[in-house]
Amino acid sequence: MAKSTSVEEFSKWLTQDEGENLEFKTATNQFSRDKDLPDYCAALANEGGGKLILGVNNERAVVGTKAFAGKHNRLSNELLNKLGIRVDVEELYHAQTRVLIFHIPSRPIGSLVKSSGKYKYPMRAGESLVEMDLGTIKQVLNETQSDFTAEIVPGLTLDDLSIPAIEILNKKWAKEAQRTDYLSFDAEKTLRNLGLRTDTGITYTALLLVGKAEAIRKHLPDAEIIFEWRHDPKQTHYDFRKNWRAAFVEIDDDIWNTINARNNAFHFKKVFSNVRYGALMKNQFEKPFIMR
Repeated sequence: MAKSTSVEEFSKWLTQDEGENLEFKTATNQFSRDKDLPDYCAALANEGGGKLILGVNNERAVVGTKAFAGKHNRLSNELLNKLGIRVDVEELYHAQTRVLIFHIPSRPIGSLVKSSGKYKYPMRAGESLVEMDLGTIKQVLNETQSDFTAEIVPGLTLDDLSIPAIEILNKKWAKEAQRTDYLSFDAEKTLRNLGLRTDTGITYTALLLVGKAEAIRKHLPDAEIIFEWRHDPKQTHYDFRKNWRAAFVEIDDDIWNTINARNNAFHFKKVFSNVRYGALMKNQFEKPFIMR
């Protein structure tokens, strides 16, 4: 069903600032069909959907537009073919002045709308369009992947957690936040304030950070950190191996110290003296090579 905007609703938009969901363009005579239009529609879709309005300048004055005159009914189908989303295009007359409104839906969860214009995956930066950065792309693509560590561990209780580990966590948290009062928190308060415990139970994050070894083995039998070191990267057998299955806050320092201990320093001496180096290079050139 085609969108229908009232003059009152349109007048309200004119009082709003441009943001992720609202874009005004003067476009008095024309607007690029092949570049700007798909780019702005894709950018708005990638940012949650919104309105692209042609015929309004930066001062929110309705100047009108001649863009796509007599052809705007074809744009919805064109954008569907180019972007894969349905964009409703509405022609509205405000005080007898023509404006075009593009009603742009949000991108699907975990997906991006690819533009057929200048940019591949456009997004807005202020009043301009830019190519979406890799961090934002990754964040969008990960939307459909649930974070199991935030889920509740069935049957896990406070008795399954290591009190010494919780005390270490308290100290690290207090130091990072520069809040000495955190040191007085009991296990329940610490877990709740860090989002590791809710009214429905204790999360997998809590289990990994401060869980007892037997609880980790029971609920996450594959949760183990293994470090192997080989003197020769081509060999299959290891020269050193150590594994950990305990509360992470209790073992993180030991993990680092173990790995750092294998960072050997190799000393070397200068191989060639100036005289020997000169003799060596002499054999590499038709003319003698002289060290000065």
